[in-house]
Amino acid sequence: MAGDPNIWGLAANVLAVAAAWVAGEGGRIAIAGGAGGLARWLNAERRRVRDGVIAAAGGLVAGTYLWPLVLAVIGVPFGGLDETPNNIAMAAFVAGALGMSIVKVITAMVEARIKSAAGDRDDA
Repeated sequence: MAGDPNIWGLAANVLAVAAAWVAGEGGRIAIAGGAGGLARWLNAERRRVRDGVIAAAGGLVAGTYLWPLVLAVIGVPFGGLDETPNNIAMAAFVAGALGMSIVKVITAMVEARIKSAAGDRDDA
């Protein structure tokens, strides 16, 4: 099985496709969003590896889907920004960092609601 040339050819094709994706616009956006999530994680008070992985994944998702909104909002003071590759990557980075901040705010609100609901039940 190790000497089967089809396995090595398949591995080479998979690596080539992955490299092409990373070098393309989609990969660049995903990496920028993930880096934004990691940058947000590095500013956290407590740094756990698990939280870093979650921050990178969350930043990747936020950057991938929210970069058009962020690019539009950032471009308002400048009369709009063109969708150049560098502007898109910048917007994905900001979306990744802000996405993780928004997730932290929502999580804190939900936890506060749960604690207040549990406190209301104890009083009854």
